[in-house]
Amino acid sequence: MQPACHGGAASFKRSVDKPTTCQQVIDHCADVRVICMGGSCLCMRMSHSLTGEIDYRAVRHKTSISDEWIAPPDGLCDKLDALRSALGIDFFCADFVVPSGGGEPVFLELNPGGQFLYMDQKAPGMAIASRFCSLLVNGDAGGYEEFVDRAGGADRERAGDDQTGKGVAWA
Repeated sequence: MQPACHGGAASFKRSVDKPTTCQQVIDHCADVRVICMGGSCLCMRMSHSLTGEIDYRAVRHKTSISDEWIAPPDGLCDKLDALRSALGIDFFCADFVVPSGGGEPVFLELNPGGQFLYMDQKAPGMAIASRFCSLLVNGDAGGYEEFVDRAGGADRERAGDDQTGKGVAWA
């Protein structure tokens, strides 16, 4: 496997004076974004048919992408919540890839300013904006229903169809 740094190892050696993170390229069939708000977490799997691509955002024009809410693996939310607490933050997104051919999902990064609103458009049902408003106002993403009513008709319909992802496989 090659490092994910553009230009390979030679390029990395020349850039020692710049902060750089490299990891092995992982052939994968899906990306998973986990949104952590307070003590809750929501997971979306973004599957595509092209193997060997590093970033699902780069292949959107080459293939169709299936977006679906999934249940997080047992224990993942507890681990991410412990990390959130240790870092002293209330919100972040964590990104994983699902290796082609199976295996455990691989952690890529934690982003305390991660994008998430597009996810409600791709796979409605989780009322993410309403949950985030509840986190900001109440300090808890769980009491989001009061904000759904303020969001208007389309958000109200989505919130009524709260897809928890139960029964959908992580890998």
